[in-house]
Amino acid sequence: AAGPAGRVRHSSRATAPQHIALRWPSRAQELHIHRDREQGQLLFGFPGLARGDGDIAALDLLCCILGGQTGRLFAALREREGLVYQVAANSSEHRDGGHLVVYAAASQAKLAAARAALEVELRRIAEQSVAEQELVRAKRYLIGQFESELQRRGRVASLLVFSEAYGLGASHFLRYPERIQAVSRSQLLALAQRVLDPRRRVVVTVSAGG
Repeated sequence: AAGPAGRVRHSSRATAPQHIALRWPSRAQELHIHRDREQGQLLFGFPGLARGDGDIAALDLLCCILGGQTGRLFAALREREGLVYQVAANSSEHRDGGHLVVYAAASQAKLAAARAALEVELRRIAEQSVAEQELVRAKRYLIGQFESELQRRGRVASLLVFSEAYGLGASHFLRYPERIQAVSRSQLLALAQRVLDPRRRVVVTVSAGG
């Protein structure tokens, strides 16, 4: 609204963010994209978690165990089989929802075999509890990464702002190691079954075959 002398008055009241009712796929979806190039890509997308969900720590551990250069996917698809150039798993959480994405890059000739191997590993982690030592190793890695990030002032500032913006409280991020340590093997298995549901996944294939 305009005030005296045409000045614009700015309200000090912030508008609360509106929650959006997300519509996730009710059945599996496939998208094939044609690219005439030597390298192909695979992307498996799954509905993830909303910010504030109590299973976010378990989801971080799930991505850690699957992805990275010490993860199951790298060991199975690259080290043992030599099927991919790159493979990763990551998640993102927002106010209304999130996603989990598994990505792989491979030669056109190995794309089908890479997809089959990915499906085996995703099915395995949703059907069998991870070994205790595997879980402990993932916890140590995530907590070590977190503590390393806290050495940078910019990262601490961003975590403070993020926690406040999402209504989590300024000290929420400081309890991250505690939440990671509290995750059990049974919780991780239940989370994998919840998120890695093949009936709700979206698969994108970028290949020369279209």
